Amino acid sequence: MDFLEALTLCQVLRKVPEVVLLGVEPQDIETLSIDLTPITQNQLDNMVQMVLYELDRLNISYQRRKQYVSCDPLENREYR
Repeated sequence: MDFLEALTLCQVLRKVPEVVLLGVEPQDIETLSIDLTPITQNQLDNMVQMVLYELDRLNISYQRRKQYVSCDPLENREYR
């Protein structure tokens, strides 16, 4: 079951949760890469701020990391 099917089922059962979707629309869906495009990388700080805003709004606690964490999954093996 994908996300849209799950939400549709919730509607049928009249148990629709509050949902906030955050994402970045891809400019190119044909090029395969694990790297972020410069456009996406430039939006990363905005995306993080939106996520933190939603966590604050929902009164969910979090802790910011003091060190830089790379977006390269090969460099972040310890966070898996």
